[in-house]
Amino acid sequence: MPQCIAAVIAALGLLLVIQPGQWQGSLLSSLLASASGNIVGGSVGHSQRAFRRQTVDLLSLVAWQMAVGTVVLAALAIATHKTPIVWSSYMLLALGCNAVLVTALGWTLWLFILRTLPTGIAGTATLMIPVMSVLWAWWLLNEKPSNAEGGGIGLILLALALLGRPISRARK
Repeated sequence: MPQCIAAVIAALGLLLVIQPGQWQGSLLSSLLASASGNIVGGSVGHSQRAFRRQTVDLLSLVAWQMAVGTVVLAALAIATHKTPIVWSSYMLLALGCNAVLVTALGWTLWLFILRTLPTGIAGTATLMIPVMSVLWAWWLLNEKPSNAEGGGIGLILLALALLGRPISRARK
């Protein structure tokens, strides 16, 4: 029961942070964002099953995800580009940094977490992503969080604290 209460508190906090009523995007962008969230959720379950059965190596899984993702994104970029790409050394350095340091390392660490921790704990820890995003934007870009975002961060942290407490069990 405490987990259900913490989940409700976290959901309310997340709604306050992302403030869906404030979005300026189109219906298509909202649908694509929802679809990507569902795909990530499905891949978490698939990865957990593969790790339990020991049918896949961590680095192999990352390599295949990077390869398939690169092909799909390259095809989309070619199909939708409007201006020619300017291949400069700065652009290649930024592309390489994003591909290797950010994406590959991020996926490796995430899959390592999925392999070693239960799905519930790993999934709950992802609630820190919007919290950290708001805090980083505040620090790096001087974007002061609104009162709603601050309240949402507080609720998410409260939910994580509730979930982090050991569950006491009555002795028989």
